[in-house]
Amino acid sequence: VNRYSCSYWKSNIPRQGWMYLSVNHLCFYSVFMGSEAKLCLRWTDITKLDQDNNMFLLPDSIKVSTRDRSHIFSMLLHSNETFNIMEQLANM
Repeated sequence: VNRYSCSYWKSNIPRQGWMYLSVNHLCFYSVFMGSEAKLCLRWTDITKLDQDNNMFLLPDSIKVSTRDRSHIFSMLLHSNETFNIMEQLANM
């Protein structure tokens, strides 16, 4: 569907990369100094989406929760647009 530049907080360390939103998945990919960060979640596994402009002092953050854990994405240029699309895809 679309891709967005953002940071994914992996082990309390921000990884700058790309969030990919498709009909079936939310994915993230980043490469920094030869180290890859990958994440791929099925919409059916996502239990909750939260948008907070003050979450953990990170502006324009989106929290994606599954049964097992939460994933934080921040520094989204169009966070409202991204969140709205995520909500639509999660509710399909």
